[in-house]
Amino acid sequence: MAQRLIAEINLDNILFNYRQVLKCAPDCRVCCVVKANAYGHGAVPVARVLAQAGADFFAVATPEEALQLRRHGISQDILLLCPADADWVEVLAAQRISLTVGSIETARIYAKAAKGAQLKIHIKLDTGMTRLGLPYQGAVENILAIARWPNFIIDGLFTHFSVADEDTIIIAKDGKRREGLFAPSSTKDKGDNDFTNVQLSRFQTINKELRTHNIDIPLVHCACSAALIAYPHSQGTMVRPGIMLYGSNPLGNHPLTLKPALTLKARVAQVSRILKGESVGYGRNWFATRDSVIATVSLGYADGLTRLLSGKLPMLIHGREARQVGRICMDMCMLDITEIPQVVAGDYVTIIGRQQTLAITADQIAQAAGTITHEVLCAIGLRVPRLYYQSGQLVEQINYLDQL
Repeated sequence: MAQRLIAEINLDNILFNYRQVLKCAPDCRVCCVVKANAYGHGAVPVARVLAQAGADFFAVATPEEALQLRRHGISQDILLLCPADADWVEVLAAQRISLTVGSIETARIYAKAAKGAQLKIHIKLDTGMTRLGLPYQGAVENILAIARWPNFIIDGLFTHFSVADEDTIIIAKDGKRREGLFAPSSTKDKGDNDFTNVQLSRFQTINKELRTHNIDIPLVHCACSAALIAYPHSQGTMVRPGIMLYGSNPLGNHPLTLKPALTLKARVAQVSRILKGESVGYGRNWFATRDSVIATVSLGYADGLTRLLSGKLPMLIHGREARQVGRICMDMCMLDITEIPQVVAGDYVTIIGRQQTLAITADQIAQAAGTITHEVLCAIGLRVPRLYYQSGQLVEQINYLDQL
């Protein structure tokens, strides 16, 4: 049955990107971040193919995401990055889900809720992100207190960098700077680059002091996608790639090759001819400057194409660019196809991906919307069916609405 829009996921590209992670961090364990439905790509198919390739650790944000992976046969280690309510603790412990502890209060809640069960935990340090974690000031004393709880097996210690993806330098394994390897991704003062090293220094100081108290935590992880590329000396014993697994380079013009995994397509619902001076869409904010042909496309902000992009992006049809005109609607948007006369209802328009010699990336859409690639990909709605390809063959299709 023909579908109004689809997202095609290239699993081979995800595996290529995973192998790039292994090259960047050859001495580390890899925790693949598959939260938010694997950044819109589909957590279960992505985790499954990565597990088959040797990935043995995954990270999610919610208990439901962790249990979804378990239900679908993902037996590898799973880390829950965000706090869980007490009601979840016994269930998560039974499913061997590692929990994040970012405060003494959270530790107290988990210990009580575990009812004697042992919990694997990763302790989160706040070294400057100011979002979640034990403040680095006084962290050692708090960790020593947590270590005395008999319920806990402290399996990991980690933090998160706040500006690793906005740096204009690369730090080599030996900690020395290498200038000019990629263009700045922001207008921040170059002095801000040092904050990543400040955070890392705070983290390393705490870890070193813990060792003097005979607490040697096996999984030490700081590096997200940006940091494992730009700050390899921050890699610890594990890294946490997220966006780079899906083919977006968080450092912009850095030369590391990654392959986008997702293509987003929608069908033309109708082709209309309008006269010069007629308007298109809500608010009548676009008027034809000539007699024009308009294609109505079956994709809108309910599917993840933010209304903020109205009039700001091209789409690809028949291997050519067509300008989006008028305001993006909930379920549809419109294209000016006056110069592409062969378009008919039922043709596919590419919003993200390649047609012939042209390509539009999620990174470009993010830039046009004034946001980040993560948000563009995560916003792709659950009413968009996902089709999975490997070695050029369709291997799986998921229509989330059929599962409700």
